[in-house]
Amino acid sequence: MFFGRNLFTSALLALAASAAVSGLELLTAHLTCASGIDGTVSFTVIADYHTEVSLNFKGLHKGEKYNYFVNQYPVPAGGDCTKTGVMYDPFLAFMDKANYKCKKNKPLPCAMGDLTGRAGKPLKGKGREGVSDIDAFDVVSDQGKYQFKGRSVVLFDGQGQLVACANIVAA
Repeated sequence: MFFGRNLFTSALLALAASAAVSGLELLTAHLTCASGIDGTVSFTVIADYHTEVSLNFKGLHKGEKYNYFVNQYPVPAGGDCTKTGVMYDPFLAFMDKANYKCKKNKPLPCAMGDLTGRAGKPLKGKGREGVSDIDAFDVVSDQGKYQFKGRSVVLFDGQGQLVACANIVAA
């Protein structure tokens, strides 16, 4: 175990060093809630208009499907997730909600902040203690005016209840 942990730490340090040299930007949002959900959404900005997203959550309830989005505003100092605005959508893709369809293989009609749609599926809880629910996918984002940094990630349960939120910050 000691060797594995050192190897993992070395890999993270190498990735961070590589990011510094190649111009990659690493962003992260760490979400927790009173029910025991604990997770990280990581964004690796590869280049303008290309960001890799990875999810690592523990404590998701077995069988529950969770939707997750980038919202317009950061979480305020008091931690009120309801003050983060709505799903980040600078190009108004979600304006016509009745006809909105976001699919993994067709990301152009997607709102920029629709991470669930861009992943192609909600995050599903496996309900095993200490086991991470992990997913990874690519999204299109822009490093200029439309970047994710400084916004927030929100997590909703299957009933549409806001469960957790966190600010997206430099890792």
